[in-house]
Amino acid sequence: MDEETLAVLFEDLNMKIDELINVQKETNQKQIAIINKLEKIQEYNEIDDMRSIMVSRQLSSIIDRLARIERYAR
Repeated sequence: MDEETLAVLFEDLNMKIDELINVQKETNQKQIAIINKLEKIQEYNEIDDMRSIMVSRQLSSIIDRLARIERYAR
């Protein structure tokens, strides 16, 4: 192989490496975006769980009070 052929091969190789690097950067950005979305979903689920617990306690308290009122009404 002569130097010109090697130069062309190296140029082609460098272009392919650059393409791979760009694809990897895009993939990393997508992964970061997905991780951020998952973190937001997890935060939402935690907040939703807290709300559910609070509503459940409030409903339980209301049911207890209604039961007491019903007992006194008899």
